[in-house]
Amino acid sequence: MAMDFADPKATGDVKAGVASAAKTLGIKDYELVPAWQTLFFANSHLVTKRGALTCEKCHSEVGVLDFGRLGYTAKEITKLRSPSNYFDKYAAIKAEENED
Repeated sequence: MAMDFADPKATGDVKAGVASAAKTLGIKDYELVPAWQTLFFANSHLVTKRGALTCEKCHSEVGVLDFGRLGYTAKEITKLRSPSNYFDKYAAIKAEENED
């Protein structure tokens, strides 16, 4: 059964994620079986629009994220801090707003 990731991401409680998925699927009786499951999902940008930081708050020389401590290489850090990352995105957002 697939797991609901909201609880594990927020609290680390995997059992709560399974319970939530079971409830959503209408499964009342289930048994947790110890097993390994490898999953890859990005939770770095799963923030509501209302609570989100603007791009430059992370992707700049003085951003809130320490990309080095997160394991990025110097080359990757340079790319992540490149102003074009957020200027291009900002330009696209403004273009969309102007279309409305």
